[in-house]
Amino acid sequence: MLIFLVSSEIYIFVIYQMNKIVVVDPEPDNLHILKYILENEGHTVIAESIFDNRHSLQDIRLLILDAGVLGKGIEYCAKLKQDHRTMHIPILIMSVIPSVEQQAITAQANAFLEKPFDITAFTELVKELICSSKS
Repeated sequence: MLIFLVSSEIYIFVIYQMNKIVVVDPEPDNLHILKYILENEGHTVIAESIFDNRHSLQDIRLLILDAGVLGKGIEYCAKLKQDHRTMHIPILIMSVIPSVEQQAITAQANAFLEKPFDITAFTELVKELICSSKS
């Protein structure tokens, strides 16, 4: 928060750091919906249909991976959690298959969300994961 005193008036500016979120889902409709929801919550979103490490993951606040990304979403999660450069990034695994949750836990995902999902529950989970990554 910045506070400026100009003459007899006080101006308070609250500066919010935009949270950069990468969303990877093979379905274009899902990408569009997730991007729309997250941008409406004030986040900067990079939406991709495949996971390709083109983007620096150092300034990412959250990675949302569909478990079915080329059949390797869980594998990508496990590799990122084993790498000291990326292990700090919270990862949310999403899937239409409920049994994937145990695989996500084994891969050290920070959270799992079954599709279809409740938008409020999704946005609250995103906030929680981002807050946990800042502490």
